[in-house]
Amino acid sequence: MKNEKSKIKGFTLVELLIVIAILGVLAAGIIIAIDPVQQMARARDASRKNNIGQIGTALVSYYASHAASYPTADANWLSNLVNAGELKSVPPSVAYSVSGTSACSTATVVNGYCYNTTGTGGTNAEAVAWTILESKSSKSNCTGTNLPIWFYSTVEGKACGACVAATNTVVSPTQACSFQ
Repeated sequence: MKNEKSKIKGFTLVELLIVIAILGVLAAGIIIAIDPVQQMARARDASRKNNIGQIGTALVSYYASHAASYPTADANWLSNLVNAGELKSVPPSVAYSVSGTSACSTATVVNGYCYNTTGTGGTNAEAVAWTILESKSSKSNCTGTNLPIWFYSTVEGKACGACVAATNTVVSPTQACSFQ
């Protein structure tokens, strides 16, 4: 009886190592399921979508208050919206997770947001603002090397998504929506 009472009860080293290994496998599975990198990409996409919607609303307001014309498609187009009081501030720069990625190759890019207008006689009759999306869920809307963009077209009168060729990321105001 004396020997049985003097035994210390507890876990052995092997039992503790097995429990730690099981917890490690469960934690790894949870991290893989959550995919924090993609969560961050989706958050950045949501911010870009919101900013494009605000820019689109500002473009429409600018058009109504500036003799039926949109800002000139130059390096100051976003500043012109701010200076006109249509946009509170220039949206922060778009930081793409893949180096070398840019939304467009024209002079109309400001902070990763692109802009294009069409019209005749110095009047910009239509406008579009866009940026590239980067999450896997956005890319799944496109095939091949096409890039998912989120844009506001004054022709469409709303913000939506489309796929454009990676080699030609200049978007026309008549770009059709292909996903929401």
